[in-house]
Amino acid sequence: MESSQAGELSHIRTVFDMALQSAPSAIVLQDLDTIAKDRGIDALLLSSAVSIICDELNRVRQSDNVFVFAISRDRAKLPDVFQMQSIFQHEFQVPIPLKAQRQVMLEALMASLKISDAKENSSLNTSVSRIVQIAINCFLLR
Repeated sequence: MESSQAGELSHIRTVFDMALQSAPSAIVLQDLDTIAKDRGIDALLLSSAVSIICDELNRVRQSDNVFVFAISRDRAKLPDVFQMQSIFQHEFQVPIPLKAQRQVMLEALMASLKISDAKENSSLNTSVSRIVQIAINCFLLR
């Protein structure tokens, strides 16, 4: 394993340290699939990352004030240790909404953000509103 990779792995511990120091806090391990078995990641790097994450999960489990959310599209592709029932306390399966459902969510979100196609008082507000609207459309309507 290269020293740069080892350095990047140390960031995992740093995130958990910061969460413990600033508790109550939450950590989101988004796209846990990136360390999936079939992603072609160096075996030593994968093993090290999984080991560090497991160690840190066990460490923060002792705190009632740090919550860890791990998000994966396909838990079956994750390393075996992440499939064990004991590693995560709860599992919630959230199906991807249908396009019509995403449209309803988009409209509700845009209404709550007061985003519309109408001109705002400032060109900056218009630009920011338009960028947010495009990002939401790209995310929810794909």
